[in-house]
Formats: sequence, C-alpha cells, structure tokens
Amino acid sequence: MTSGDVGLLLRVRRSLAAAGLALVSLLMLSCGAAPQESELALDHIVAEGSYSSPLADFLALDRSAAGVVERARQREEFIQSCMAMEGFDYVIVVLSVSQIEALGTLPATTPEEEVERIRARGYGISPSLVGDRLGRPDESTPDTFAIQQMSYFSVLSDEEKLAYDQTLYGVGVVDGTDEIGGCAGEARRRADVWDAVTDHFEDKLAGLHARVQADERVLLGLEAWRVCFAQEGYGDLSASQPLEVRAALSRELAAIDLNDVDALARFNDREIEIALADLVCQEQLRKARFAALAEAEQRFIDDNMAALHAFLEQW
Repeated sequence: MTSGDVGLLLRVRRSLAAAGLALVSLLMLSCGAAPQESELALDHIVAEGSYSSPLADFLALDRSAAGVVERARQREEFIQSCMAMEGFDYVIVVLSVSQIEALGTLPATTPEEEVERIRARGYGISPSLVGDRLGRPDESTPDTFAIQQMSYFSVLSDEEKLAYDQTLYGVGVVDGTDEIGGCAGEARRRADVWDAVTDHFEDKLAGLHARVQADERVLLGLEAWRVCFAQEGYGDLSASQPLEVRAALSRELAAIDLNDVDALARFNDREIEIALADLVCQEQLRKARFAALAEAEQRFIDDNMAALHAFLEQW
C-alpha cells in the first residue's frame, strides 16, 4: 500500500470520526434496558431534559447534526484551498446530515434522542443494525469519495503521493513522529472554533477532564453503575466501566460468522438489550458526569474569560 493509499484511508476514517467529533464536554453515553420496570426508568430518563455544555454555549456552537456537517464542510473547504495553493487536488469528504445520524456517532443532545437511538441500533456495533444506512441513492458515500480520490492518486508518482500526504497531514504524521499538521492541522486551528479553542487550551482542558473523572460524585456513580449492571445480569461481560461494554461486545461479534443470519440476529437483540440496560444503570453516573462537567467548564470559562475573549478576537 502506498503512502497515498494510507493517506486516503486516514481521510475517510477521519471523515467518519468527524461525524461524531465530540464536544469534549459531551461524554458519549453508553446505553441500556430490560423490559417492564426498566421501561419506567427510560421514561424517567426522557423526562430529565436536555444535556448542556457551558463551553459549547459560550462559543455559540451548534451541536446538531446540521451544525457538525457545516463545520466539517468549512474544514474541508479550507483544506481544499490550502492543498490547491500547493498544487494538489483535494476531494472534499463531508457526510450528509442523514448519513451522520445513521452512523449514530454524535453525542445525543436530549435523553429522548438517546433512548430512541439505542432502541433502533444499540451501540451501533452490529453491521446488521447499521445496515446500509450510509448508502442512499441520492447521496454520496465514503466509497464514492474514495473512488474519486483513487482516480486522482492513480496518476501520481510515489514521490508525489508522499508529498501530497505530507502537505495534507504534515511530515510528522506521515512519519509517525508528530501530531497532525499540514493543511489538515491548519484547518483545525482556523476553520473550526471548537477545535481551535480546545487545541489552544488543550492543557487546561485536559486537567478539567481529569478533575471530572476524579470527582467523588462521578466515582460514586460509577460504582452504582457496576452494581446495577451486574444485577441486570451482565456481569459476565467483566466491564468495570461503560466504555468497556462496547469493547466486550465487539469481541463477541468478532467471533460470529457474519454470514450466519440467525447468530447475527441474536447478537443484534443482545446488543440492544444490553445497551438499554446500560443506559438505565448509568442514571446516577450520567447526572454526576454532566453536573461535574458543567461546573468544571463554567469554572474554566470564568478563570480564562480574558484569554478566551482575546483568543476569539484574533481567531
């Protein structure tokens, strides 16, 4: 595989990841349920109201799928212009709102949205649950972009492909020795206010999240989740925290023949059942995390108000 091929794979992968580019403040909620009394718990979750992020609100960030698409489009157009200045063509990769919603990688902005998403596709691990939702007759898919890009790469020499990747990602990324740079790195700094702020204040925000994880309320919520999840009958997954549930299910899926329709259907049902139970069990943890995050973000804003305004004025 040439460096250009690797670069293309990185781009498509990053494009998909960008669909769920997280607000640092919106921790992805692992999910969960069992019938009957868990249904009452789900109703309570729906009634809790919207999730919030003081920092996102301060930056007037549109956290909807449409907002994510628009920021991705701005980044991609910046990269395209930057690459053109260096003599390279760049095929823009921006998924549509419906494709991003089908992926299910965006943090939910309301409890109701989270519950409905989980009921429809669990964690989004099973290929049968995701299905071909990315592919729509009237929309481009990542494969379409890949074909277009490969057509362009096919006429480049190996040296030109290397130069392309170095221009796009920076020499360090291609060599595996540094963080993303080049046109893509510049786009993060100049075309997306969330990326720009989180990059510029990276050290302070990293400390913020370390404090949240160590918050006594969060630790108590995590212990409550462990007890609840075991009581729901999923102690066999050996998960010490919600994120480990997905990893455990992914290992189960890896052992299944994807051509075995019955086995895959059973896995689909199990994934949704576990995801719903997970969501119910996370009630205390979820509240604790968002309360701690909101407080920490507001403290960050208050402590860095002058620096934030100065950065945004020059940005």
